[in-house]
Amino acid sequence: MSNFNLCIIIISNIFLTNGESLVKGSTELKTSDIDILRQLINQETLFRIALTKDIVKLQENLESKQVQSTKEDRVCSKNIKVMEEGTLFNLAKMIEENGSNKTEGMSNGNGTSLVDMLAKLSNGITVLLNHLENYENTSISFNMMQNQSEGNQNFEDVKMFSTMLLKRLEILGNITVSMEEKLDSMHNDIAALRTKSYSLDEKFRDCEGILNSDGNLKNRDGVYQIYPDLVTPKAVFCDMTTRGGGWTVIQKRSDGSTYFQEDWEGYKSGFGNPYKEYWLGNHAIHHITSNTNQVLRIDLEKFTGSTVYAIYSIFSISSESDKYRLSISGYSGNAGDMMIKPHNLNGMSFTTRDRDNDMNVLSNCAVVNSNGWWYNQCAYSGLNGIYRSSNVKAYNGLFWGIDFENMKTTRMMIRSRA
Repeated sequence: MSNFNLCIIIISNIFLTNGESLVKGSTELKTSDIDILRQLINQETLFRIALTKDIVKLQENLESKQVQSTKEDRVCSKNIKVMEEGTLFNLAKMIEENGSNKTEGMSNGNGTSLVDMLAKLSNGITVLLNHLENYENTSISFNMMQNQSEGNQNFEDVKMFSTMLLKRLEILGNITVSMEEKLDSMHNDIAALRTKSYSLDEKFRDCEGILNSDGNLKNRDGVYQIYPDLVTPKAVFCDMTTRGGGWTVIQKRSDGSTYFQEDWEGYKSGFGNPYKEYWLGNHAIHHITSNTNQVLRIDLEKFTGSTVYAIYSIFSISSESDKYRLSISGYSGNAGDMMIKPHNLNGMSFTTRDRDNDMNVLSNCAVVNSNGWWYNQCAYSGLNGIYRSSNVKAYNGLFWGIDFENMKTTRMMIRSRA
């Protein structure tokens, strides 16, 4: 049997067996859909193995008989690559891993959301359809095919169910977006309810005020609701454990799931998910730090597994009209002082990709470092850069130090000075 014929038959079996279940019935993500995706894991594996073996055999025949039919090999090889990239396998695996933990959001270990995975799957099937069109529109003599009519029927079956699956994926994608929006709303509601559980009347400016109002919240880290300007509610992660607790976390990085290359307005208002990664917002940070004298604590985890910290006994930022100017001093800790030395960031304005407020006349440091941050002649600290998955030396990453060592996780948090 030819490589082409086996390629079509196996792909057909995958979609003929599972395609109708994916496109019929409710538009909700049901257990049956997940079961089908589990089945596709095994079928997709067999598909790759069978095609790989067949290509090896065909290549051996070509070498011995010098048959010129390489185009067939190239297209089927591309189809293997489409499946090898893990579209079906990764989607099923991700749903399997996240099915019992919906409150954490649908994402894989690398921070890829279900929406992104569905998009990749749709793209993979679209590529497959394009390959099938190339097969059908190319005049190739398939001398090794046992049954030409069977091959033509398989063409139509694969195309039909691939198209139907794409429609189903579009529905699943819309459902997933809605699910993620509802989860975010639920998280905010939980934070609000948690806040109301300890006070029905008073609005707290920071996490320290919340802890002082109810000592039972000590060691209960989580997302709470605060009012930095005593008007606008803000969901924030509170560290109620470290050194007595009461820390308001203004920045948190852990997996690269949040886009940090925001503009001025983004950094002003804040962005991200306090359950995962986020920036509280310069507007909120200004109101908290202008009300009482604040201490800044920065916790860093390296890819080597070690953890270090830096504490600054004086920390505040001015208002937007003063470009959120930084006031910082009084370093202690074991991470090394990268906010004052070697670049002195005390007195520096906040800079973003669209607001160049640094002291560097040659370039915008926020663009060079991919960081919304306080800059002098740039800096040797930048915790809002592009997240890296390994300890690379990159000046536009999540770095701390003169060698631009990238961090695995970071946390910036503040509370009043004792």
